[in-house]
Amino acid sequence: MLMNILPGKLLSWNDNLSSYEQKSVAVTFAIQLDELDRQSPICSNLLKVLSFFDAENIPLAMITDAAEDLQSQSTLDSKSSDVTVLPNLDSLIALMCSPVQLQHAIRQLHDFSLVGYESTQGTIALRIHDLVQIMIQESTRIDGRQDQWFHIARELACNAFRHIEDPVSHRCWVQCETLSPHIQNLTKWDDEHSVGNSELDNANIGLAQYLSSRGRYDEAELLVGRVLACREKQFGPEHPGALVAMKNLATVYRLQGRYKEAETLYGRVLAGTEKLGPEHPDTLRAMHHLAIVYRLQGKYKEAEHGTGEYLQAR
Repeated sequence: MLMNILPGKLLSWNDNLSSYEQKSVAVTFAIQLDELDRQSPICSNLLKVLSFFDAENIPLAMITDAAEDLQSQSTLDSKSSDVTVLPNLDSLIALMCSPVQLQHAIRQLHDFSLVGYESTQGTIALRIHDLVQIMIQESTRIDGRQDQWFHIARELACNAFRHIEDPVSHRCWVQCETLSPHIQNLTKWDDEHSVGNSELDNANIGLAQYLSSRGRYDEAELLVGRVLACREKQFGPEHPGALVAMKNLATVYRLQGRYKEAETLYGRVLAGTEKLGPEHPDTLRAMHHLAIVYRLQGKYKEAEHGTGEYLQAR
């Protein structure tokens, strides 16, 4: 099957090789992939999942740490069509939950020259040739299961990010930086295929908080701005999810000293949460954030009023 997908997209692969050389490399990889699928379907399925991550540096720990959550989700969602139709899914999840079996599978993929790996201070990171990644993606598209393999990869990355205790804490910065390219790769695929996923949105908001804590405000604004635009389009500007994204974008503005823009957004958040009641925790938090921006602008009367209501309600 893989040999049939060589024309077209694969030969538009960007590299400095000639067209003949590109085709020769693609044929070589196709033979290896077909042989892997024949010898070890589970390893082949693992490679399909890996192909949705950033190909340069895939931490093995991201998979092992998040696979147990995926196993629980698979059990709970056993009637979900996007999970159960995948071939050998239970065996694949069991493989990912076992560090020993997973490392054995990685060695097998390495023996087929389909992945590379390196070990640094006890951690193992994988890399996939970009042409292999393209071929795997195309094969999953042709067999009609691309969305389903994407679902598994997305859950792994989002589960791993949920394990991060506090994205703002410097103790968690390395974890955030490690997961960031994979979440961004999945987000790009999600956008291109108009999937829309709340877990990826939540992960991007968490990454924006991490980036803000490091002073990388432009990147943070880009991430949370995308989430806000998507949620407003899908659910409307007063949806709780949109208000969460709006509050986070307002915080990015505040940290940059863009107080007028922050005030506007915090005001919109307060207007949305007030419908929950004047003493609802979300309303009180919105009131508190708005009072902070008033104070930073020297609007002490407004700040005093907001802080007074906040303290009285508490």
